[in-house]
Amino acid sequence: METDLRAAFNRYFELLHANTDPLREEVFRLRYQVYVVETGFERSEDHPCGIERDRFDERSDHYLLRHRASGLYAATARLILPDLAAPSTLFPIERHCTFDERFAIRSPALRCRLGELSRFAVSKAFKKRIGEAGSLCGVASDVEMYFEPDERRVLQ
Repeated sequence: METDLRAAFNRYFELLHANTDPLREEVFRLRYQVYVVETGFERSEDHPCGIERDRFDERSDHYLLRHRASGLYAATARLILPDLAAPSTLFPIERHCTFDERFAIRSPALRCRLGELSRFAVSKAFKKRIGEAGSLCGVASDVEMYFEPDERRVLQ
């Protein structure tokens, strides 16, 4: 039985830096699937060709989580990097939310060290475990289904 959460996670998933055009396309397709098809957060007419992108993607590092057994991409996220040419450029969170002045970072030198983690998206296929589809709380009534013959889930 694995007791190390990181080892258990890495046994089932692989984190990939989407640093090539084909991998970034997988990121944008998965985001389309989650944000347009599954949740309706974005409108399909705003994202032709089955990809979901925005203006912050060009200055972002993108990541994919691949399920080892199936090869399917389970999740994605991006890290928006500061605009070094224009450090006062706002991050998306700053454009959509109001922050207390005490937490505003105005110094260009400090802003160049910031980033924003966003567009975290998990494929519907990986959001719930077997038997949980009709559950409001995300746990199946028959908890025995989670146990394998010689091991238990790391987090129970």
